[in-house]
Amino acid sequence: MTIREGIIKQASKLVLFLADWLFPKECVGCGIEGSWLCPVCRERLSWQPYQVCLICGAETDGKICPGHNWALDKVVAAADYNDLLVKDLIKICKYHFSKEAAQELADLLWLFWQKQNISFHREVIIMPTPLSRRRLNWRGFNQAAILAKMLAENLQFDYSDKLLKIKNTKPQVSLLAHDRLSNLRDCFVWRGQALTDKTILLIDDVATTGATLNECAKVLKQAGAKRVWGIVVAK
Repeated sequence: MTIREGIIKQASKLVLFLADWLFPKECVGCGIEGSWLCPVCRERLSWQPYQVCLICGAETDGKICPGHNWALDKVVAAADYNDLLVKDLIKICKYHFSKEAAQELADLLWLFWQKQNISFHREVIIMPTPLSRRRLNWRGFNQAAILAKMLAENLQFDYSDKLLKIKNTKPQVSLLAHDRLSNLRDCFVWRGQALTDKTILLIDDVATTGATLNECAKVLKQAGAKRVWGIVVAK
């Protein structure tokens, strides 16, 4: 670790400390103190009633319609991003640097998964969408990794963090849809063993256009993956 990276890491810890002090935990639904989402408000969450193709909106159980020619095979979302409870939790996690909010999102993803009737006949590896080193040092953690580790542990699937982001890019949220693909081109690499015939569950908090998930899927399939699914909290 360079001196500069060390300074950034220490600064990120200070930011996390200040965030906990400045933004004490209050339920995003009712404001009661103690947690970011109280049990009562959790019961109010709107789970996705059905899954659709991320590209065209066709009801497909989350599968990407073949005509779109994407590397990503499927995207399954637990909730609708328009649900204010979910949206606020994600914003607190990403912009208030709250690991505890990320843990709440992980809990929601696991609750959703338990409601599904999903089984796999091939070996499965769970992995997070990666952050660049600069953004990871700035935020202090990768929220997708917190989600992925919990899901892998609960399902007793293998976990890997060998998918890396090697370029710093503009935040996707700041770009128009047609600019998001070019922003991510050639910025992901796989640094692990061959993924021959593996099924990859690629975990993230949000999918909007799916550009990040699809670029990751391209790299993973080049490494031999048979299927790549995106599993997200919201879309």
